[in-house]
Amino acid sequence: MKCTHVVSKILMFLGIILYPSLRGYAQIEAYSESGENPLEVFIDAMSFSTGDSTNARLDMYVQVGYDQLSFIRMKQSYTAQYEVTVGVYDDRDRMVIEKTWNDRATTDTFDVSISPQYYIMSERSFTLKPGAYTLKINYLDLESKRELQETRKIHIPDYAHRQTELSDIMLVSKLTMEDNRRILTPNISGNVGNLEGGFYLFFEYYPVGKPDSVEFRYSFIDSKREKVYTGSSIRHIESQGIQEFIKIDSVNVPMGDYTINLESHPRGRNADTVFVSTSRKQISLHWRGMPLSIRDLDEAINQMKYIAQDAELDSLFEAQTVSEKQKRFMDFWKKKDPTPGTPKNEIMDEYYRRVAFANKRFTRYRPGWKTDMGMIYIIFGPPNSVDRHPFEMDSKPYEVWTYDDIKQSLIFVDETGFGDYRLQNLDWEIWRRLPH
Repeated sequence: MKCTHVVSKILMFLGIILYPSLRGYAQIEAYSESGENPLEVFIDAMSFSTGDSTNARLDMYVQVGYDQLSFIRMKQSYTAQYEVTVGVYDDRDRMVIEKTWNDRATTDTFDVSISPQYYIMSERSFTLKPGAYTLKINYLDLESKRELQETRKIHIPDYAHRQTELSDIMLVSKLTMEDNRRILTPNISGNVGNLEGGFYLFFEYYPVGKPDSVEFRYSFIDSKREKVYTGSSIRHIESQGIQEFIKIDSVNVPMGDYTINLESHPRGRNADTVFVSTSRKQISLHWRGMPLSIRDLDEAINQMKYIAQDAELDSLFEAQTVSEKQKRFMDFWKKKDPTPGTPKNEIMDEYYRRVAFANKRFTRYRPGWKTDMGMIYIIFGPPNSVDRHPFEMDSKPYEVWTYDDIKQSLIFVDETGFGDYRLQNLDWEIWRRLPH
């Protein structure tokens, strides 16, 4: 795997601002995270009609980036293998069906074996009766033995007995023609932020009646339940079921998570005998090279206050468009990238990893990154030791964080008794060197 020991380069680039993150985890159990980054495996499941009156088809996809696999050298090539087990359970937690399969990735070059731009995808289909189910998924890297377990709820519609029905939506990142056949590349991650040419919505439509045509209306709905992007497409109905691809051009909306809401509106003769149907799909707009923990660009810029100057922050917020703000954001971090020739920016990844941990661990009345403990953790990383005093008889609760590198013992006192620890001391010589 690609070497990630870049601490020395990080220190050269940031000096006092961002201290190494790999040196203290075993010594501070309460504030440590797993020493190994969690696996990133993308899983998606979509249901479609089989055309028969009793069953539907569930198509399940598993996508793993090469940088998540453990490749081993095999003569002139590099090989990685994984195993997936999927169990389908009914609403009484009884197993309905289980499938296990192995897959293998092979490449001739080491650079490809560590690249997040390459991936392997596998697919399996399940025939299921309509109803509610639970999927229990286990992914196992056969070389490193790293595991990922996931559980998700699904619902299989009764396609045969509804007046009309839309299948689930598949995101398609690429659509080509070969021998008069459509060849599609599914987007299993759900992230459409890096698709410069846009993407497609693929779905099937099963009207019981016979409308002349149908209008498909779609919208992007943000976390505030507001429509930020809308469109429509009209399709002539030639048979009882159709497959539809709708092209979505690149959309200039803020980075974040969205729900695509798709509706079918029958038109023409017999339209009043066919019901409107709805299907939904969760997507995200997340740009390549940006840590996955970032979901809101404006918030991510605010969180840069411990590493950026006021003028730099002002420049980011003064950008006139979303794309220009993104460009300025990435340009800022590119200047600090210790390994500019690689896809990862270790400085940015580490900074926002600390932000995410601060939010998880120190949030009280304020987001964790805004607290004194969060600030110190983001700037200096985990302390070498922590001395806690939560129940002293003659003093308020306090903690002492010791950093060997800067020869500092920092004292945090909970003045209110509600877990809001405030920093009491910091050497001025160190403090004045930090950006404000």
